[in-house]
Amino acid sequence: MPPTGCGASIFPCGSLVLFTGSIGMFNCIAIVGATGAVGQEFISLIEERGLNAKAYKLLSSARSAGKTIQLNGDALTVEELTPESFGGVDLALFSAGGTVSKAFAPIAVKSGCVVVDNSSAFRMANLTK
Repeated sequence: MPPTGCGASIFPCGSLVLFTGSIGMFNCIAIVGATGAVGQEFISLIEERGLNAKAYKLLSSARSAGKTIQLNGDALTVEELTPESFGGVDLALFSAGGTVSKAFAPIAVKSGCVVVDNSSAFRMANLTK
């Protein structure tokens, strides 16, 4: 389940997102497009800003699956993005292009994730609650 004060929604990057109450620690944060330039920036910002989670999932294409990336001093293996990737994930940060976002962001939301999408796929859509 999303942290207190979060509805399961898609938030295009640049949207003003207000969380009420204490967010606390996430159970799991997923980064979709983790091996790309923006995915790497998401990882840097998580480390720099101390966005804590009990677990992190690094998701990417089949071509990048199996790579190892450091996050908070831990070596994490990149997994292939599939419809089943979002089980137990509270927050999903997407930066893998509009086609991927259109296909997988709604699946993530249905599984209970809050999605922040960096693509243009939802920029003009009113999908937030």
